[in-house]
Amino acid sequence: ALGFSADGQHLASGDINGDALVWQRGLDARPWIGDPKAGKNPLHHQAAIRNISFSPTEPNLLATASDDGTAVVWTLDLERGLLNPSADARRVLQHDRPVAIARFVDRSDEQNRLMTVSDKRVFFWSDVTVRDERRHDDEVIEASVSKDGEQLVSASLDGTARVWSSRSTVPVAVLRGHNNTVVHALFGPPGRIITASLDGTLRGWRLNAPTVLKAGTPWLTAQALLPGGVATLACSETAERDTPCAPLSWAAEGAKTSPAAASPTAPAPQAQAATPQAKRTRAGDGKAGARAGTAVTHWGVEEASLSADGKLLLFHDRGYDLGQAYNPVLIDRGSGLDITPDWLAKSRHAVFSPTQAELAVVRAADIAVWPLAALAGKVDAPAGQPLLRLPANSDVSAVALSPDGRWLATLGDTIQLWNRADPAGKPITLTGHQGALRSVVFSPDSSTLVSASADRSARVWTLKGLVAGQTLDCVDRLARRTPNCVVLSGGHSAALQSAHFSPDGKRVVTASADNSIRVWDAATGHEWAALYRHGGKVNSALFDRSGEQIVSVSDDGTAQVGRCDACRLPLDELKQRAQASVRMTEGDEAALKADAASWLPRWLGGR
Repeated sequence: ALGFSADGQHLASGDINGDALVWQRGLDARPWIGDPKAGKNPLHHQAAIRNISFSPTEPNLLATASDDGTAVVWTLDLERGLLNPSADARRVLQHDRPVAIARFVDRSDEQNRLMTVSDKRVFFWSDVTVRDERRHDDEVIEASVSKDGEQLVSASLDGTARVWSSRSTVPVAVLRGHNNTVVHALFGPPGRIITASLDGTLRGWRLNAPTVLKAGTPWLTAQALLPGGVATLACSETAERDTPCAPLSWAAEGAKTSPAAASPTAPAPQAQAATPQAKRTRAGDGKAGARAGTAVTHWGVEEASLSADGKLLLFHDRGYDLGQAYNPVLIDRGSGLDITPDWLAKSRHAVFSPTQAELAVVRAADIAVWPLAALAGKVDAPAGQPLLRLPANSDVSAVALSPDGRWLATLGDTIQLWNRADPAGKPITLTGHQGALRSVVFSPDSSTLVSASADRSARVWTLKGLVAGQTLDCVDRLARRTPNCVVLSGGHSAALQSAHFSPDGKRVVTASADNSIRVWDAATGHEWAALYRHGGKVNSALFDRSGEQIVSVSDDGTAQVGRCDACRLPLDELKQRAQASVRMTEGDEAALKADAASWLPRWLGGR
């Protein structure tokens, strides 16, 4: 086994006896580190070394993979030509069987994670005891990582190559078509994967992978689509309440953001997110409030919403206390200031209208719809009078306003629908879910409503024909569709976190704790697509303004956006695209040959 350092100044070798040596350019007479002939070699395994590689960013880190069932990360002292004398200079990663590959992986938020290959599995290691695995049906022959460290592709004896996210153990794609063992799989020109097989063929695959907008350790717990529909505010758990939400844009081709600096690389339209330097104040008196400028530990942001003009951000901060109370927080996005008045902070729930200059607020005694001008009042009381006031049941935990301004929906043990033109009338009650209700959202034309539940299902409610005081029961008894109700079920295996309509109202996208995103036909309940792009609970999934891309945030710490052709194209066209995607044209072959030197490994003629 041979491996060059990133700067080309050192070469590491591993032999059948288990000895690893490091050679320095210009010193050919003897190894720079290690010499089995001179005595005990410090870089030694108990069996043959199969693979050896330097870290691309830290030259003193070396990884070896051996038939003794271990991979070892060595910390070298290249300047002095010896193994670093520190106690952790030899970190051993135990496997069940011989290790074929050990390679460092750098991502934007994390460097020098180790990827290893052993038996049917590809492992990613956080430290010597913590790992996750990606599994084939037979032995893995090779695994390669993309330049940004976000994806890997593996080749196997099972005749497939599989594409994975480095953050998820669920394959993004399984590449089938070879008739024998796939011996090589690597990333070629952008959007391409190259595979070679013992069936005598070389194949090029077009990969339509999602773009990672943000990646980090904190969970991303909520999002709100910014005006324009090509950027979102992704909100996270954090120990500091100063920077809960960051703007992420995919308007520019290839736009990505660094987890450490989301704003500079992907600015939000018209405004900036709150920054640590901003001293937050309470509205009204201009003096710092009780929580202004303080670091308060909390679980995370929930249910983010933007005012219709995009200038105000409203979210719910789940406090770290015995009651885990959800406290509304209001941010002026132009200044980054927390302008939450006390009367709003003490409410149970608050949300902006998606189209009108108003917000709905749930308090212990009532539900009220206020014009935005009410926020300019005193610290302890809103200005003026509410546009609507309704009685509040103790079980009401959330509220939603329809885009046309006609309806108000409350979320509690059931869904109650109020006609704002008839506030004295009785509400329409929607029942049928068998678990806790998680969200309720109106369609863009306000004609339907979608609810998401912990019972692993969503329901689309048609509002036309419903009358005040009516109770509509929608229980999934085999039939997906009943009058005024369509059940979206049978796909998810865990609780739903959210459900939202496409811009045309014809499709629904659901996000679930089973780590998946699913797209449904809102009229029939047919499932169009299942997307496995995350390695943790998906907290929110939204269509962009085109309805062709889905942006999602997850407990795996990533925000991702990607196209969903299966969500919008006819079946015949999808079949034609699938056939075309595995057929290489003369132009494709010419492009691959022209670019080969930049992406092929050295042993195949690359640079």
